Amino acid sequence: MINPPTIFFTPGHEIPFFHRTSKMVTTIHDIASLVQPGLYPEGEQGRHKWAVARALREASLLFTPSQATKEDLIEKTPELLNGRSHKSPELIVTELAAIPAAKVTASKIKQTLKKMGLKPSKYLLYVGRIEEKKNVEFLVQAFLDGEFEDLKLVLVGKPGFNGERVESLAAEHSENIIMPGFISDEELAALYKQALAFTFPSHYEGFGM
Repeated sequence: MINPPTIFFTPGHEIPFFHRTSKMVTTIHDIASLVQPGLYPEGEQGRHKWAVARALREASLLFTPSQATKEDLIEKTPELLNGRSHKSPELIVTELAAIPAAKVTASKIKQTLKKMGLKPSKYLLYVGRIEEKKNVEFLVQAFLDGEFEDLKLVLVGKPGFNGERVESLAAEHSENIIMPGFISDEELAALYKQALAFTFPSHYEGFGM
């Protein structure tokens, strides 16, 4: 780099290699893959562990979005650095700023519900990746076992690790389980407004909503 910055900030923990003459500041949102490794494929576990260890070694300052993530990092630092003595960067908790809810009109709400075959207060809503860490398969099975004849379950999000199990169950019960995939902010706001309840049975989260 011809004119390197004095300080380089990256919002993700996989820091670049060209920062040698710059102070590095980065964010570690959580270390779920290290705290509960069984919820991630082996390759992803190794990549995350390597990236977090490198951030601990090379960053001048680390932000985390919660006290829980900060405490997880402190506990795991000796393991990540393989017992080597190293001056870890300062850890600062900066809670995530709330994103203003998208404005949604009555007509958009009606249009969204019609598009997905839903009625107001007649569905449960989940929003997030469809993956093992989020415990979505448990949610789907509980919904099916509960025999909620007048309710539907809406799973908003893209598939992740072991998400194909949920997709298979949803396909078998497509009349009651809706998987719209990625949707617009307006559509999401409409679904939040009309849901009977929001469901989120995640196994582990480093930071809340």
